[in-house]
Amino acid sequence: MRTERAGHDHTHGMAKQTLRLAFFLTLFILAAELIGGFLANSLALLSDAGHVLTDIFALGLAWFAMPRQNGPPMPAKRLAITASASSPLWSTRSR
Repeated sequence: MRTERAGHDHTHGMAKQTLRLAFFLTLFILAAELIGGFLANSLALLSDAGHVLTDIFALGLAWFAMPRQNGPPMPAKRLAITASASSPLWSTRSR
């Protein structure tokens, strides 16, 4: 979404960058927990890795929906609503 007022350019690129950073950091945490869980034979780490996997799905869905929110009105709104409504469902599945 671009809005220009009084010479200022307001963009939402920072949110997209933040989502991308969160996605890849969470992916790194998933890899660390999986490796640590297998090496230590820890069911707690492996189950938390399953929880982190659902977080990655929610972050990926939000990251996917972010650039599409400025597209055609109805499909973009439906995608944004679906992404925001399904995120809590995915993040509570493994708890």
